[in-house]
Amino acid sequence: KVFPDPVTNYEFFVQLTNCQLKDLKLYTTEGNQVPVSSVVQKNEQVRVSLPPSFAKGAYTVQLFTDKGLRTAKIIVL
Repeated sequence: KVFPDPVTNYEFFVQLTNCQLKDLKLYTTEGNQVPVSSVVQKNEQVRVSLPPSFAKGAYTVQLFTDKGLRTAKIIVL
């Protein structure tokens, strides 16, 4: 689960259940990978911070876990 959606304040969270995050990637709707400022996992919740210059729009989040690949879509306002 990725929340909040839409994303405000350049920060969103990922709720993981019974799995460990290995990597997280963020892509534009055109398929270009974009950097994130930080990814911090605490127990089953991951906080993702975006740079203040981050462009508003739609993005795809790829979550690589020990259970496989999961994707989610988010809107950044």
